[in-house]
Amino acid sequence: MDVAVIGGGSWGTALAIALSAKENYRIVLWIRSYVTYRSIILKRCNEIYLPEIRIPSSVMPIMDPEEAVRGKRLVILAVPSDFMRRTIRDIRPHLDPVTSVVCASKSLEPETHLRLSEVLEDELPTDLKRRTAIITGPGHAEELAQFIPAALSISSVHAAAAKSVQELLVTDNFRLEYEPDLIGAELGGAVSNVAALACGIIEGSALGDGLRGNVLAALYRETVSLGRALGAETAAFAGRSGLADFFSNCYSMYSRHRSLGKKLGEGRTLSEIRSRNNMVFEGISTLRSIFTLSRQAGLDSPLIDCFFRILFEGESPLKIFNIIAPKNFKK
Repeated sequence: MDVAVIGGGSWGTALAIALSAKENYRIVLWIRSYVTYRSIILKRCNEIYLPEIRIPSSVMPIMDPEEAVRGKRLVILAVPSDFMRRTIRDIRPHLDPVTSVVCASKSLEPETHLRLSEVLEDELPTDLKRRTAIITGPGHAEELAQFIPAALSISSVHAAAAKSVQELLVTDNFRLEYEPDLIGAELGGAVSNVAALACGIIEGSALGDGLRGNVLAALYRETVSLGRALGAETAAFAGRSGLADFFSNCYSMYSRHRSLGKKLGEGRTLSEIRSRNNMVFEGISTLRSIFTLSRQAGLDSPLIDCFFRILFEGESPLKIFNIIAPKNFKK
């Protein structure tokens, strides 16, 4: 079977490597950067994002979007949210009517605050809309690329499409559980990056594990409230794309958002960190989005508000404790 993974970052590269374990699967990895393309061709590694991981010869890098997707049974989108709409437009003319299109990015579209399934709905023709799904849940590229077991969620408003892709992607070390609540699955996965960012800020500010646990619980409650306001069910947030993703992202040594938050908590600025790091931090734009969505829904979200002010208005992380445990508590 022919599969295209769109996006040569760490997650897209890891997905391509993981799927190379499938017999008789021909994997194409579409890459925008010539530097990355050349490093895979010459050295069989992604020197920028996963330099220590060998990429199997069965994964073929390609820079032409038409060549990447034409005739493919399955196309997996693993690009940052702010490039998602443009990328879909680039490949849309070349997609076959029977192609399944899966989004594997965890975020919300920065400008519109739409879920990425809604972006797919906006941009794809009618025949392809019925063949879309979303992958989310607890997973790290560094583990997936080494064939360490990964259990994630797949969701869609079209259950048959999700279950078809679920069967196509299963390997000995990669499994997908069907989650019927698409809104909850997407929101939980996206906010897990914000949760990791928040936990990293607490860690870097030396505010203690106790406060980190309290913040994680409170942020989870605010996420559930926002999800319900957007049409999700509470139960979805207790699964792989909710609590499991929160815990994995907040405590893993591979979590880029935890690492980012830790540096911010230690006093470094966001612009300084970005200037020295090639990674994309989706949690930054997601924080803006959930701040805006919570305001629009009229929700009380003191922790989301607090971390928004810390990240974008320079407020001290020391304010977190007073949000979690105010002196004038309600009796």
